[in-house]
Amino acid sequence: MATEMIGRVCDSVRTELENRHLNRYINSILTAYVFRRPPDYEAGLGLLLRVRGTSSFTLSEIWTDESGAAPRKCTSLG
Repeated sequence: MATEMIGRVCDSVRTELENRHLNRYINSILTAYVFRRPPDYEAGLGLLLRVRGTSSFTLSEIWTDESGAAPRKCTSLG
């Protein structure tokens, strides 16, 4: 049951962010694919390839925040 709930939440968040602004929220959208149980890596990678093919930004721009700093490493999830 918890697995189903996680999947629904991930799908809801991902859908909402995709509808708002796909390129702006790409990190969060990809995270939603990974946090599903089981993770949907193929769909996330497919989305990344599709976005990369239709946008002018580079992968290094995806992995930095608006200030230009790289995201901090997550040390704990609890």
